[in-house]
Amino acid sequence: MIYLDGFFTPEEIENAKKYKYNGKDDSICVKLFLRKYWDFLINYVPLKIAPNLITLIGFSFEVVSFLISFIISHAASRPLPWWVCIFNGISLHIYQTLDNLDGRQARRTGSSSPLGQFFDHGCDAITGVFEMMKVVMSFSMGNTIESYVFVMLMATGFFFTSWEEYNRHAFYLGYINGPDEGLLFLAICHVLAGIFPSFKNIANFTLIQIGFVISASSTILPIIYNVCKHIINDIEKVKQAVISLIPALITISISLVSLFSDHSPISISYYIITSSLVLQYQSQMTIVAFLTLKPAIKLFDYTIGAIWLFMAIPILISSLNEGYYYWC
Repeated sequence: MIYLDGFFTPEEIENAKKYKYNGKDDSICVKLFLRKYWDFLINYVPLKIAPNLITLIGFSFEVVSFLISFIISHAASRPLPWWVCIFNGISLHIYQTLDNLDGRQARRTGSSSPLGQFFDHGCDAITGVFEMMKVVMSFSMGNTIESYVFVMLMATGFFFTSWEEYNRHAFYLGYINGPDEGLLFLAICHVLAGIFPSFKNIANFTLIQIGFVISASSTILPIIYNVCKHIINDIEKVKQAVISLIPALITISISLVSLFSDHSPISISYYIITSSLVLQYQSQMTIVAFLTLKPAIKLFDYTIGAIWLFMAIPILISSLNEGYYYWC
């Protein structure tokens, strides 16, 4: 067997093969009705359908709805018609449902694997960015600092869930969380924005914006607390936690420097999408490191270095950041 030099060692491959999922979901909505709903639907999924295919179908709905929204809104610069908003909500509900059925299918068929975990997490990471941008477009938020904060906070929260799993070797969803209550709420909001155009104005309410920041903080801060509590008495775990956090901090820093530069690219959707996708990429690499038990220092590689250089070029060569030269 051939191993990619510098990427996976034979030992890391063996570590991945021994991986066992360790997660807990305390969501209120899951306990009240979502679990019953998903358990009912899984009975109608043929056993011959692979779990990864279920994941891919759900992911496809999100990709298609994002592309439709992006094209029709001219990169988030124009309002979406009512039917696209409703389609966005339906697509998100389908994605959330299938994202929960794939795990059930894997357990039914005894086909759970590290590859399935990696593929599912990767689709979730990309979908997170697409979904937040769909919300930006459904609610006509435009390419603004508010939209940037909205999308990047989601990406940051997603990264921290991966960071927690890497450091604690456990995945936990609280009583109110993004993958359960959050996606259900956003799906309903998409539909309401399509049925009642005036509902879109809710995104401009200061209280709603503050509420979103508080909600994101209530996800991130407990994660930091849980990890700190887990590592506090072990200096090696402390080093691993700090080192595994640094790449994300570098990405966020480069993005913010560009945002507040003399020629800020905030009016360009591609800048917002790229910044958040890079953070999601690091989330995915953190999960890979968790599955293979890679040391944290290996999160620094030539790939992420090249990505950082790409993000920093318009900062280093300021003339490229004028107008639409670079990010368009």
